[in-house]
Amino acid sequence: VEWGGAAGEMGHRGGIRVLCVDRPGLLANITKTCTDSEINITRAEVVQLEDQKAECTMQVQVHDVSELTRLIRRIAKIKGVISVDRITFG
Repeated sequence: VEWGGAAGEMGHRGGIRVLCVDRPGLLANITKTCTDSEINITRAEVVQLEDQKAECTMQVQVHDVSELTRLIRRIAKIKGVISVDRITFG
């Protein structure tokens, strides 16, 4: 999570990586979880991997680290999600 930022910037940027089953609608489930949590996605990339898996990396805007942790827990409960980790965008 980047805690520095321009004056007046709302929230903080945090990064997450989701390893999941590559199936139709899973990205929609992940983004809906962010929407339901009132968390804005500012950057996203999905890459198809071997063995019918996919990796989704997202940068999100959160108020604090506890909000990011709650989002990670919610995403981890989605059917087809294998793992969710915090990452840093460079």
